[in-house]
Amino acid sequence: MAAKNTEIAEAGLKVTKADRLPSLSAYAGNNLTRPVTTVSPAVDAYANGWQAGLTLSFNIASFYTAPKHIRQAELQVAQSRAAETERVQQAGVAVNAAFVKHNEAITQSRTLEQNKRLAEENYRIIEKKYLNQLALAVDLLDATNAKLDAELQFTNAEINILYTYYQLLKQSGQL
Repeated sequence: MAAKNTEIAEAGLKVTKADRLPSLSAYAGNNLTRPVTTVSPAVDAYANGWQAGLTLSFNIASFYTAPKHIRQAELQVAQSRAAETERVQQAGVAVNAAFVKHNEAITQSRTLEQNKRLAEENYRIIEKKYLNQLALAVDLLDATNAKLDAELQFTNAEINILYTYYQLLKQSGQL
């Protein structure tokens, strides 16, 4: 859209520059009249007249107004080019930010996967201690809660990977 706005501004500049040029137009016509009044007495008949020609016109005020309008159109072209450059840069920044977030989600998932493995190992150890009557039921309950929490965090991290992947596709224009 920004590129099209720039093209529109450039076309407007061309139109503004064209205001300084003279305009040439051609015309043609046919005139059928009744009665014929060019003779005396007037005759009740039809008179057919044909005309054709060229018209050359020039707006003298354009000497004074055109430079101002041309400068204004040039500034508009420059502004739309700057806006186009800004849009391209914003898109690049958005894609880069989405890429960084996706990499962070992957790293966090790996960390939480290790955390899940440790919580499972801790649960296994506490369960064996409980079965051998070396740990309390509260300890087993705490280990179960820690294991469930680690599994939940890992599942959320996996979902976050998918979410950031689709955000990356959206920002890069592939979705």
